[in-house]
Amino acid sequence: MKFSLESDYAVRIVLQLYISPNKREKSSQVLEECRIPPKLGQRTITKLVKANVLRSIRGNNGGVEVIKKPEDLSLYEVISAVEDLTIKKCIDNPENCRWKCVDCSLYKNVVRIKKRFLQDLKDVKFKELIEQM
Repeated sequence: MKFSLESDYAVRIVLQLYISPNKREKSSQVLEECRIPPKLGQRTITKLVKANVLRSIRGNNGGVEVIKKPEDLSLYEVISAVEDLTIKKCIDNPENCRWKCVDCSLYKNVVRIKKRFLQDLKDVKFKELIEQM
């Protein structure tokens, strides 16, 4: 599986907000500090807000901030806000399988791998990422 550049941007945006002394910054400032192009960066921030990872506050003292504490926010929550984590269409929707196998060994193994992969993403909290910086 390959994560998109947007996933990288999403993680960097969240990390930047956590390490920011104010914990809230103007989105343009976050994007500048992370060296993220404004158009794609703003789209990423919008997705993070819709997924309830970030909160957007309007006004003079407004900006964006992370809703959860770093020990409560997982890599999975941030990446899944901007990324489709489907590995294979038939895994999430077996009715899409063109072979219609009753006992598909690929299906069984990929389901197991996907569960482990998603659990690993859920187990990585931003607190750990910050500590490793």
